Amino acid sequence: NTNLHFALDIDIYENIEDEDLYLKHIICNVMKIASDNYNHKYEINDFYLTKTENQNDKFSVHIICRGLVFENYKACKQFYDLIRNKTDIKGIDDSIYRLTCLRMTYCSKYGKNSILKPYSIKINNKSTGKCENKKDYFFKTLITNVDKNNKIIKYKKEKKNEEITINENSNNIKLETLLNKLPKEYC
Repeated sequence: NTNLHFALDIDIYENIEDEDLYLKHIICNVMKIASDNYNHKYEINDFYLTKTENQNDKFSVHIICRGLVFENYKACKQFYDLIRNKTDIKGIDDSIYRLTCLRMTYCSKYGKNSILKPYSIKINNKSTGKCENKKDYFFKTLITNVDKNNKIIKYKKEKKNEEITINENSNNIKLETLLNKLPKEYC
């Protein structure tokens, strides 16, 4: 249960005419959905971007959204689901919304020369997050590097109205009754 910032891992295997315009589209959608659903107002400089160099076959960017903290990766997945259902954003790698790792700034995938480096765009004459030095940028892009004063979005368990049926003729009726009382994620 580690608190973390929301991040997007964008991987697009087709040519994008204007990459910065597409990133602006993504950021503006995230800002609107955070405002509508969590009453949170992101600023443009809350978004830190890292872009993979030396990749001719795909467009690869990480967008780290600072300022709003999620209780855990499951709460981040719920925010991702809102974005996926309410926008036309393509290329989001949803594998980061599991118990996994996100490649860090200045790192490359094993055996490849594809380093994630700081990247910035302007939206309404304001720049996405920047830092004076590499160390500060590195720490700003660590999704678990959270400020204790940030609002925390809790994971909301989905309640399912499932009817429980117990086989009265079972030899294991006590076991079945016990198992049916457990939350479904344990079974």
